[in-house]
Amino acid sequence: MTRQFVGLSAHLANYNLYIGKERFQGNSAAMGLIGGHVFNLSSHWNLEFCGGLSLMGYRQKHYYSGDSYNNGYFEKANDWGVMLFPKLELSVSYIIN
Repeated sequence: MTRQFVGLSAHLANYNLYIGKERFQGNSAAMGLIGGHVFNLSSHWNLEFCGGLSLMGYRQKHYYSGDSYNNGYFEKANDWGVMLFPKLELSVSYIIN
């Protein structure tokens, strides 16, 4: 289990975020490449470092806390796009044997 790897990554998300006075409510999907290395710490423990880059599409309602969003304008998505989404990860795993 100690080696380099390259793979595909994918995600689907449904989110409802408050950041300061802004609210983001929507969906996103991404697909990309990932690569990394797994280090053997002991006979049962592994440490994994990986990083990658994905292309993510999103569709969301974006508004501010003072907005009146009951007027029908915010029933549909008012913000959408595609962006590059970086990923860095550190994982610890235990092998049951």
